[in-house]
Amino acid sequence: MQNNPTAPPSYDKDTPMVDPKGDDEAAVARPKVMLKKRITLFHCVSIIVGIIVGAGIFVSPVGITIHMRSVGMSILVVRGGRVLYSMRSVLRGAGGVPYRVGGEYVYIKRAWGDFPAFMCLWMNYILINLVSVTAATHIFANYVLRPAFSDCDPPPEAIRILAALIIGETWRQAKIEDKI
Repeated sequence: MQNNPTAPPSYDKDTPMVDPKGDDEAAVARPKVMLKKRITLFHCVSIIVGIIVGAGIFVSPVGITIHMRSVGMSILVVRGGRVLYSMRSVLRGAGGVPYRVGGEYVYIKRAWGDFPAFMCLWMNYILINLVSVTAATHIFANYVLRPAFSDCDPPPEAIRILAALIIGETWRQAKIEDKI
């Protein structure tokens, strides 16, 4: 065996290796590893629930603090949840790395074709994303107004107006950025 520091430890001279220049014909024929092209109703509902619950991360710390009756313990519970959420995000991101970017669109296009993927894209864009942004903005407006109304809940009209102003300002900033 040659004394090659770059060769893997299990290198055998009879085992063909992949050419670093990209010529895969010299490589050993290996079976292709692929996911099943199947999306069920459960998968679709899981995606939608995951998107909707994503805005709930801003509401849950208040409920945890109220029910735990201990600020320190509630902070530990919220931090633990965020660590688990981060781990989930890393693993979910690793699932999309090998092939293409595009989220559910790519997977649905591969499984069912162009039209269902296009419809999924528009349904996400028009319905799910708008509802998610609206819910997150409503929650944010509620949190911003709560200190001003310390003895009672903020009026729903004030929350709606502030949420509309936030969305309008975000849209205005996006238009300015689009011109640059």
